[in-house]
Amino acid sequence: MLTTKDIENFKETFNDETAFGEPQHWAYLKSGRSLEVTHEEDGLPENKQYFSIRLHCSEEEFDNGEYSSTVGVITTLIATTAQDTLNCINAIMRTFKEMED
Repeated sequence: MLTTKDIENFKETFNDETAFGEPQHWAYLKSGRSLEVTHEEDGLPENKQYFSIRLHCSEEEFDNGEYSSTVGVITTLIATTAQDTLNCINAIMRTFKEMED
């Protein structure tokens, strides 16, 4: 899982990017769900940029219609600092009893 240092250095450590070119990291969980962390920056001044943290449902959950109304997103949190982002990740993992694959 990501560390505070990974998040601080997101431009080098995140493993993907959005269609807008925003740095993005995906973690795949044992439950079949996935965790997405994106540095939201497109069109935003540097002092307004933030991290979004989203827990996505598994394919099976989506196929069963459990999260179709939210396009597969179970929960979303936002944070402005690396430490807050890590705290959000840990809160999601703890709340939903998730483990990294």
